[in-house]
This record gives sequence, C-alpha cells and structure tokens, in this order.
Amino acid sequence: MKYTMTTSQAAHKLLQDENANWSYEGAYALVEYFEEIEEETGKEIELDVVEIRCDWDEYSDEQEAARSYGWEFDGDEDSIDEEDLDYERDKSALEWLSYRTTVIQFKTGIILRAF
Repeated sequence: MKYTMTTSQAAHKLLQDENANWSYEGAYALVEYFEEIEEETGKEIELDVVEIRCDWDEYSDEQEAARSYGWEFDGDEDSIDEEDLDYERDKSALEWLSYRTTVIQFKTGIILRAF
C-alpha cells in the first residue's frame, strides 16, 4: 500500500521529527529537492525522516556550513574591499562545499548532504 503526499505534507513530516532541527523553509527546500530527483529519475522516493535527519544538515549560511567541515577562507582579505569581503567568503565557501557534497540553497539558509 502506498500513500502519496504533497510537498507541504512531506515538509510537515520532517518538521514533526523532534530529533531534527529543520526550519520550515529548509524542510520545504529539502522536499522539493527530493521531488526534483523523482522527476529526473522517474523513481519514487520513500520519505524516511530518520534517514534524512542522519544524512542532511541545515545551516544558516555557506560560511557556517563550510566552517563546520574545516573550511577556512584563503583569499587575501586585505586586498578585498570590505563590502565585497563577505560575498567573496560566501562564494569561496559555496565552491568548497560544492566540490565535496550536495548543496541545497534556499532563501534563508543552506542544506548539505553530510560528508
């Protein structure tokens, strides 16, 4: 027997997991990512909130996520205008992460497949 959920229902299931710390926006972005995979492959994905909690992590921004895995900004901070420095750090962190894992960006944060 199979039950098909809407995007909102699946995101709500993730949010109900008391051992996870998803934001609403993060849970929704993650479900949308899985839906894209389903569309691309033609295979349905079973929603397993425990597996998802163990395999994915949510962060507030690229730098926080990358630092949690040991990234350090290697640009010349003295030669970069103060206005552009945060942008360059975000860009560097995102590039570093993208070479190592799956990255899901959304308006208020970032989700990574744990590595």
